[in-house]
Amino acid sequence: MDAGGGLRQLEALGATELSVVAFTVTGARITRIAIVIDPAKLASMDLPSPE
Repeated sequence: MDAGGGLRQLEALGATELSVVAFTVTGARITRIAIVIDPAKLASMDLPSPE
């Protein structure tokens, strides 16, 4: 998932990523919300360290 420079929220427990939520904003409205919870997909994403 590419947030395209949009808003992202990383949920983690310690050093373990649990989910990423990405928001697409058009104008002043959220037009798309994408949620990733699959551990394999999370491992393949370029995420900041949750620590």
